[in-house]
Amino acid sequence: MSDSSDQVTVFRMGVLDHARFAGQFLPIIERARGGRAAGVAAVEELKAFVANVKDRAQREEAQSQLERIEVSVSSNRWHAAAAGNVLQAALCDELKEIPDMLHQLPTWLDFLYDWDETNAEAIQRFFSFLSDHTLDWASPVDTWRAAVGPDDLEEVATAMGALTPRQLAKMLASVEDGDVFSEQEAEEIADWWNEIRTLIRLARRQEAGVLFVVSLEPRRAP
Repeated sequence: MSDSSDQVTVFRMGVLDHARFAGQFLPIIERARGGRAAGVAAVEELKAFVANVKDRAQREEAQSQLERIEVSVSSNRWHAAAAGNVLQAALCDELKEIPDMLHQLPTWLDFLYDWDETNAEAIQRFFSFLSDHTLDWASPVDTWRAAVGPDDLEEVATAMGALTPRQLAKMLASVEDGDVFSEQEAEEIADWWNEIRTLIRLARRQEAGVLFVVSLEPRRAP
């Protein structure tokens, strides 16, 4: 997903209530997509699910999307954008916007092997297979969503926890005596690392999951 002249890629992450996602929400979505007859009943289940969201603002945001899903079920044309918005509002804390640096990972991830090969391999594996967690039913053309459960966070949370942002910045700035990354570039990567690391470790402590969202949005005025 690349930037155009009037649009920019925005990356967000949030802690996901994975137990309710996998145990309740996902089965409802599957039934809603299973045909008109089953879908109509599933929409009523989804309305009841959303009605139980404790936070008022999140509940109202999710409810505002339900009509689109109801129409999509009756017309047999699934509304992935509405489904993704309901997912975010009903099962995530407020998503945190983070600089979109996922595409830059290959430029520096290999240098982690000089730090700790086992941990570097765990981090490499997590990000390399992140697309395997894509939620196709919640990913319209301009937005990619992926949900990672707690079992898949254990290894990467441990690995990322072993390397502080300061250590990472110092490591990258010293590669080939500073000829690869400037101090500013190393600091920017370390700041990004800190945001990702913090959310992943928080999710693990809560035995929760993580929702990744990358969307193409209108460029904001300076």
